[in-house]
Amino acid sequence: MLNFLTRHGETESPISLARVGTSSDFGHFLTPALRNRRCRHIISTSIYQSFLTRHPVIHQPFFGDGDSRDSDGEDFEEEAALLNESGGVSQPKDGTSRLCVQGLGQSSSIVGVKNASIKVFVAWRKYRGKPADVTWMEIDGDNLMGYSNEACVWASKACVPYGGVSCFDENLQPTNPSSRRCLTYKTLGIYLGQHLQAINDRFPHHDDFKKPADAPKEQVTPWWCAVRNSFLKRCKKFQAAYGDDVAFGIEPVVPLYKNNNLAIGLVILGDPFAAVDQKSVFLEKVQKATNRKGKSLEERCWLVFVGEALARGGEVRYLHYDNWTFHQFTHVLDTQWTEMKTVNTYAMPFVPDKTHWTSDIYHALGSWFLVEDGLHRNMEEIEGGMQNVVFPSLCKTGESSTAKLLTQAIQKCLPDNIKSQITSRSLRDAGITELAAHGSLSIYESCARSGHSTGTTQDHYISDQHYLYGLKAGMARAGYDVSSGDYTKKIHLPRVQAIGSGVDNQLHAFLDKCFTVDVPHFDKGGKLRPVLLTCLATLLQHYKAVLIDCGHDNAIIQHLNKAALHSCLNDPRWPRLAPIEILQKWCGLINSDL
Repeated sequence: MLNFLTRHGETESPISLARVGTSSDFGHFLTPALRNRRCRHIISTSIYQSFLTRHPVIHQPFFGDGDSRDSDGEDFEEEAALLNESGGVSQPKDGTSRLCVQGLGQSSSIVGVKNASIKVFVAWRKYRGKPADVTWMEIDGDNLMGYSNEACVWASKACVPYGGVSCFDENLQPTNPSSRRCLTYKTLGIYLGQHLQAINDRFPHHDDFKKPADAPKEQVTPWWCAVRNSFLKRCKKFQAAYGDDVAFGIEPVVPLYKNNNLAIGLVILGDPFAAVDQKSVFLEKVQKATNRKGKSLEERCWLVFVGEALARGGEVRYLHYDNWTFHQFTHVLDTQWTEMKTVNTYAMPFVPDKTHWTSDIYHALGSWFLVEDGLHRNMEEIEGGMQNVVFPSLCKTGESSTAKLLTQAIQKCLPDNIKSQITSRSLRDAGITELAAHGSLSIYESCARSGHSTGTTQDHYISDQHYLYGLKAGMARAGYDVSSGDYTKKIHLPRVQAIGSGVDNQLHAFLDKCFTVDVPHFDKGGKLRPVLLTCLATLLQHYKAVLIDCGHDNAIIQHLNKAALHSCLNDPRWPRLAPIEILQKWCGLINSDL
């Protein structure tokens, strides 16, 4: 190489050769001086091209954002641009799936990006039932644009582990299980450009790759810039919406709807998702409940809150009893919801669920309080400022870890063959879809529940702190008819007052045996005492339904029976009945009142 450079008059002094394996300059054998950008242009383009003829370089042009970073976190735009200007040789034409080996004129970062892109799209093609290499039939004529759109749609919702080609496997699962970091939309845009360029290298004669000489370098095809910009907008919106609610893998996340109504015919036809819905997951949580050391009913609470609030999985950890308000006039519980990604707080009203007891917020809270001591706080939690936090256990984790815990809570109740496709994000996807399909809700009412912007200037004037904000959509999800009339008058809570006025002492003794209360808001006279009484009334309302669905040995039934026995439950109207029989009488009175 020394003779080559000297022969062309491009050196003024002897050059000390050094092997630089990671340099982004023209070859492996370079002088230290040539590593300086000022010296990179000493060799003319024509001389370098002549050198490349004898020492070909595997290279693809770079189509990324100006501030993009590669998978190792290094800013590689400048080096990639220099390689482009130098007329590097493209990827071999023997396929689009072969990983590249670092060669003359390439930096390790460029090779890393190329190989990561290849690995990502080989995985996607395998999932779609395609061969590893792109075929001519797939891209012939207008098929190329269709293929690119298909790849963009998938990549816009893909969660690819961050860290380079060695940090994820052939199914796009992270090699480090504790990693929750994903590639940004900008890097995914680079990968798409790399994949399209690989197709260009293999099929350069395709009409779409023939472009005018004055066309910008990033314009691989006449339509690529527009497609890429649309992809970046779509992917950016997706990543902003779901934040840390990450679901790695090739397969798309499937919505987990509230109730599939069993869909028996589809189950017979072999649809594994037909028999899986929120109802089945929540029911299994109740059936698996054990004792005060269990977590099954708390997990059900997490999922009910996220599902009914149409929220990101990690946001449930920010619920705080100080922010809760119970409105006696309309019988609405407002829990206030916090979106940490958007620094946004808005009203989140809840009402009793009429679709099924498993989705009822009062039953979910009441059973957690009853069986797993959800209102108990130890000294460490009290001294640590966790007394009024709804879920202290979640405050010990990060937001991304909370979303992961919710995903695990769901997947415990799913068949192995579909676990990877249902995550905490499935709750939000399903809820928003159900509201969009509801005939009695406008986009304003749907957005009021989900927290999305309406896309109008009215967003700045709508009061999102009032509990009526989002109430109509919440009632629609809970099974109420909101198509006409004053829908707020249709809310009816189960009431302990329905039991009668002559048993107040027995009722409060029974309540004290049911719940251990260390949260002042739920004490007698506290602002959330009506919520606790409603939780008890809801447990009694659905006593027989739980008995039928879960059996006599279920933890909720056992704890209610035990509380009745320990409080020596009695009622002067039925002096000869045993405590458990009195309990069942009270259940009938509450249901009759409703």
